[in-house]
Amino acid sequence: MPHHFSKTLWLGLIWTALLVPDHCWATDPVQPAPTLPAAGTEISRYTALEYRLINAVYSQDPQALVVADNFSYQSTESPDPLSKSAWLSLQRQQTGTYHIRNLTVRNMDNIAVVSFVLDKSLGRYKKPLSTFITDIWQPNQPQLLARYAAEVKN
Repeated sequence: MPHHFSKTLWLGLIWTALLVPDHCWATDPVQPAPTLPAAGTEISRYTALEYRLINAVYSQDPQALVVADNFSYQSTESPDPLSKSAWLSLQRQQTGTYHIRNLTVRNMDNIAVVSFVLDKSLGRYKKPLSTFITDIWQPNQPQLLARYAAEVKN
């Protein structure tokens, strides 16, 4: 092997080592901090997300809103594989199962504003009761920090 070829090879290897980003050589890369889902992200893709709702709003009568405590839900896959809406199951003792659809996420300076539609089609209801709920959730805290504003539509 010619001497100049060996020298060129070594110089090429050195330059390659210098140009390759550091994270490519790291054996134990640092895990990035969790980030909020992007706007419009389907929450069903984040199956690990679980929320404990401090205050939630639902109604037994379209004219009367009732504040109910101790709701909890976690994300699930959409029951309709063709649907791009995110569905979550929301359960509360003695009131049955609710489903959340059309969930969207907007980012606001490390605070996510989550809007979704709550459907109740169980019990004595002849048609789903849709309640529009907006809540605020911070990724560094397990609980929701929101007060809920609701609007009932028939």
